[in-house]
Amino acid sequence: MKRIVLLLFLCLTAATAFCEVPTDRLFQIDRSKNRNIVCYDVNLENGSLNLDNPLEVYWIRHEEGGMKKDLSFLQRKLAYGYKVVDKGQNEATVKLIAYDRQNLRICRLGSQWVALTTIKGQECILSAIYVKAKSTNSLSVEYVELRGKSVSRGTMISERIFP
Repeated sequence: MKRIVLLLFLCLTAATAFCEVPTDRLFQIDRSKNRNIVCYDVNLENGSLNLDNPLEVYWIRHEEGGMKKDLSFLQRKLAYGYKVVDKGQNEATVKLIAYDRQNLRICRLGSQWVALTTIKGQECILSAIYVKAKSTNSLSVEYVELRGKSVSRGTMISERIFP
């Protein structure tokens, strides 16, 4: 357990140290495999949400000096992409390709764009997803941890999901 907490701390510290988090960042995926992160930013057109393509998704390759890089076709279609499942007035609901049991509602909360989801039964502003790969096969997932801030309580909440 101490090793996982240390790894999580190192991943978050590395992400902060190498990359200033833009204000349009909704959440990111941190992985146990390496320090590279997948970023999910809100995609706006003239201040309004692009309902057909509400997220800009890309890599920050910390293992390659912090360069920004687009997802490959396969990464978009099989792992880190998303699909829009509902559109509203200046908001959209999406599901991540790799985990389509969780809805993410992209919307404004006050003056801030957020990705709302349910964590431990509470509506939360999603900030990060941590993917722990199995030590025997880095393509297999041991668990996924959702992290966010409770909308009603203002406290940080996390939940591990095991496949």
